[in-house]
Amino acid sequence: MSDEKRVANEALVGAAASASQLVNAFSMWLLAGFGAAAGLLINTLDSETPPLPAGVVRFSVFLFIASLAAATIQRFLAMLVASLAAGNDVGLNAFSRTGVDPKNLDAAVFLDAMKEKVWWPMSWAFKLSERRLTEGDFTFPGRVATATTLIQGCFMLLQVIVLGVAALQIARALAV
Repeated sequence: MSDEKRVANEALVGAAASASQLVNAFSMWLLAGFGAAAGLLINTLDSETPPLPAGVVRFSVFLFIASLAAATIQRFLAMLVASLAAGNDVGLNAFSRTGVDPKNLDAAVFLDAMKEKVWWPMSWAFKLSERRLTEGDFTFPGRVATATTLIQGCFMLLQVIVLGVAALQIARALAV
């Protein structure tokens, strides 16, 4: 592996891991904030306040569950990026600890040893990585981490939209 490609891969994986952590944290705070605001709203309604229409409550609960589903997928993607970044760091540290020169690494043997202990869907990812690495594409893991983080961001954006619509529905119902 050329030094340039190794540095490029490390930069891609590191940037994706940092962005993934930010997206994940925002997503969790968004979900918790909406839940807390909805709970506070329900708790502060008194007997003189007209109740929210059942349709608004049902629709808002549906949107909250949709947001929870998006957050769960986003969280799974965050785990994949974090795992890739940690594996990248541990692997690079292993080279320095063992004195093995990464330029002399047989990528096929290395990946075979790793994929023996991995279940699906990660075993599929290892097979794809093995094919790309044997073709000389050493920045593939970094590009995968970056793409996964972008998809994660799309799920977070979906969450923002869904919870925003739910909040607007509740606000409109209370304004009437």
